[in-house]
Amino acid sequence: MANDTFIDLDLRIFKAGPDTFLVTAQTPGSGLASGQLDWAALSQPDFTSLIERIREEPFTADVALFEQVGETLFNALFQGQARDLFISIYSQRVQSVADTHLRLRLDISESAGEVAMLPWEFMHWNNFFLATQVKTLVTRQLLNLNYGNIKSLTVAGKPKVLVVIPRGSGLATDEEETTIRAALTAAELPFEVLKGRVPVKLVDDTLAAGGYHILHFIGHGEFREEDDGRVQGSLRFNASWPEDNEAADEEWVTDNKLQALLGNYEDLKLVVLNACKGAEVETRSGRGFIGAAPAILRAGAPAVVAMQYAIRDDVALQFGETFYKRLTSGEHCGQVDMALAAARNACFLFMSKDRGFATPVLYLRSQDGKIFECEGKSESQKKERPAPVETCPPPPKPEDSLLHDHRHSTAQTLLAAVKSTQEQLSLAQRQISHLQKMKFENPLLAAGGMVDLQIEQLEAQKQKMEQRLEEEIGVLRWKLHEVCLEREKQAQKLVGLQEQLNDLQKRNDYVPYSLKTNISDTQKRVRELETLLQQGEAFR
Repeated sequence: MANDTFIDLDLRIFKAGPDTFLVTAQTPGSGLASGQLDWAALSQPDFTSLIERIREEPFTADVALFEQVGETLFNALFQGQARDLFISIYSQRVQSVADTHLRLRLDISESAGEVAMLPWEFMHWNNFFLATQVKTLVTRQLLNLNYGNIKSLTVAGKPKVLVVIPRGSGLATDEEETTIRAALTAAELPFEVLKGRVPVKLVDDTLAAGGYHILHFIGHGEFREEDDGRVQGSLRFNASWPEDNEAADEEWVTDNKLQALLGNYEDLKLVVLNACKGAEVETRSGRGFIGAAPAILRAGAPAVVAMQYAIRDDVALQFGETFYKRLTSGEHCGQVDMALAAARNACFLFMSKDRGFATPVLYLRSQDGKIFECEGKSESQKKERPAPVETCPPPPKPEDSLLHDHRHSTAQTLLAAVKSTQEQLSLAQRQISHLQKMKFENPLLAAGGMVDLQIEQLEAQKQKMEQRLEEEIGVLRWKLHEVCLEREKQAQKLVGLQEQLNDLQKRNDYVPYSLKTNISDTQKRVRELETLLQQGEAFR
């Protein structure tokens, strides 16, 4: 991964009553901001009709429609303190800071299934779609799931892709196969295609033999009620028994079996589902979120990319080419959320009237978006890394007597003192110039010597002020050096605290409130010191 900074904004939505949903927002080190989802706006018939229009429109629509839906979604989610937190972080720490990204981690409670069904990937603010920009990465989390740790990020060479296309789905799979083959070839990825009769056992045997890192499924998905009355998310494979009738050649693999199928393959880093309802989750079973995506996450895969709508062939080709290229090469190689944002943006740039740019949904269990390490990347980064620069070079040290005289002064008070002395010097010089001008223009005023005496006194005062200013600036530079050293010390402390936090989060352990408070206090102190250094930049 490049030396970028990622700020996680955890957005949690949970049901608090009939038609009442609360939203909390928090970044590492920030307090817990809260707001209330504007469900009235999201349940208005006018808005729901727009959602239905997007869902039913298989080809093109109006960009203005997408923007209208996206702005309603954004404004409904970001209310009150949650909105203030988002805007402050984006404007102060992300927008103008190079290589800094805000990752929106949307975690919708099991109690709010109707909220989970909304197409949040359309969110639109400040004249752009958040999900299309690497500055505002949009991901979905299912934090209630017992994910466990990602066991390994190692990938030898290019990630290997297994494409699965069971026969008899009734879909235009030939066109989709051509599309995905072209996309993977353009990304220079090794791949194998299982097509025709593809029972679960064939997929299991192939995964066991091949060491695949990415599974790309093209076919049907559905929520089905089983014989025991339970609703389960299912993917359609071909029958595990001989079946000549292609229309009847099917076996619906439920989410628990899907989890069992994929749970033994630690090499699997990503599953892409181009299947109906692949991105949807349900809560009707009373067992929490069910569906293909949660099952795959439970199986241990770091990430699932699934489609919330059918996707047009040319859009799928653009998406696949860009996504797989960005995922497997370049400075953010292995970073699935960055690759997805780039792919969404490419779809929007070239086919902006199609809903395809907001169709892919990313469910992510990796804390940092990284699902594998790219071979040889870290070594190249080491070679390119510039030599460290001394950020706090020491100035000449003032005499001990001066430091003793200013032992109670801070850099802040010395800055004020220096500015005051400079103003006094400027005033004295203006007075001297004025008297000299008067003496030149009216010789009679100089006859008694009073003007000369005033000038002499002002010159003496000016000389003392110049000496005082020189001493104050010398001490100020030393004090600013001490501020710089403290800033570096606090920044290192913050790195250590963040590592503690990341380690706890990766292990799904409890994060003490004291740790969050310590991070917040340290961040605040670093900002204060940086502001002070900026104010004194002219004297360093």
